[in-house]
Amino acid sequence: MTIHPDRAADYLRHIVEAVDRATAYAGKAKTFEAFEQDVLLQDGIVRNIGVIGEAAVKIEQVEPDVIAKWSAIPWREMQTMRHKLVHDYFDIDLSIVWDTVQRDLPKLAVQIRQILTALDAGQTDPKL
Repeated sequence: MTIHPDRAADYLRHIVEAVDRATAYAGKAKTFEAFEQDVLLQDGIVRNIGVIGEAAVKIEQVEPDVIAKWSAIPWREMQTMRHKLVHDYFDIDLSIVWDTVQRDLPKLAVQIRQILTALDAGQTDPKL
């Protein structure tokens, strides 16, 4: 497999885009009860959380130093949640999905944007 170090930045951007989409979809629901009743929003949010986790897997494959340098990011949790959503799709706890979108994803977007800014500036010192 050919390693392309610049691909890590692409995957980081995919994470930001997926967070933005998932949080925008959640904004349409406004409440957990509305989210629980809207299968289209569930599908959109679950898919984007899956993209986030898959991008974390790809970053670990193409540039594991990013994972090591920015260890405050919940890389493993992102990967694990993706695995759960894809492989245990029949047993998804929507309250966990909702809490993730409401509580965790906005913070994650800020952190990933900070990494992208640091990488664009040539910095490799993690300061999150």
